[in-house]
Amino acid sequence: MPLIRAIASVVVIGLAVAAFLTFVYTPYECSVVEHEVSLRSDRAMMHGDPLFRAPLARHNLESLAPFRDRYPTVNLLMLDGWNRRMVDDLPGAEQSYQRAIALGARAETFVELGLTQLDAGKTDAAFQSLLAGGAFDKSFILELPYSSLKEELLTTLQERDGYEQVLRRWKKDCVQ
Repeated sequence: MPLIRAIASVVVIGLAVAAFLTFVYTPYECSVVEHEVSLRSDRAMMHGDPLFRAPLARHNLESLAPFRDRYPTVNLLMLDGWNRRMVDDLPGAEQSYQRAIALGARAETFVELGLTQLDAGKTDAAFQSLLAGGAFDKSFILELPYSSLKEELLTTLQERDGYEQVLRRWKKDCVQ
C-alpha cells in the first residue's frame, strides 16, 4: 500500500508540474518575449535604414520561433508578420497575418495583411483584406498613405458593400 501511495504522489506531482509549465510558465515566458520583441520592433521601425532594421528583425524572429507553433497568440503572430515584412519575407508575413486572423479577427490584422499583399503585388486580395479591416474600424483606412486606395475603400464601404455585407462575406470565407 505505501508503494501505491508513493507512485500516486509522484504521478500527481508530475501532472502538477506539467500543468504549471503548460498553463503558467509558457504563457508568461511568451508574454515576456512578446514585450521584448515589441520594443525592438518599434526601435527597428524608427530607423529607415534596412542595414539597422534587418538584424533586429532577424533577432526578433529567432526569439519568436519557439512560440510561433507551440503557443501562438494574435499579438505574437502580428509581431511575427511585422518582423517578416521588415526582412522582406512577404509570403511568411502573409501567412502569419492569416494565422492571426484565424485566432481572432481584428481590424489591424486585416490592414497589415492588406498592406503585405499590396507590397507583394496582390492588389485584389489586398483590397478585400483592407475592406474587411475597414468594416471593423474605418479609422485604420483613414490612416492609409495611399489616397486613391483610401477613397475607393471608403466609397465601397459606404455605398456598395457596407459594413454588414463585408462582415458576412468575411464570415462565409472563414467557414469554408
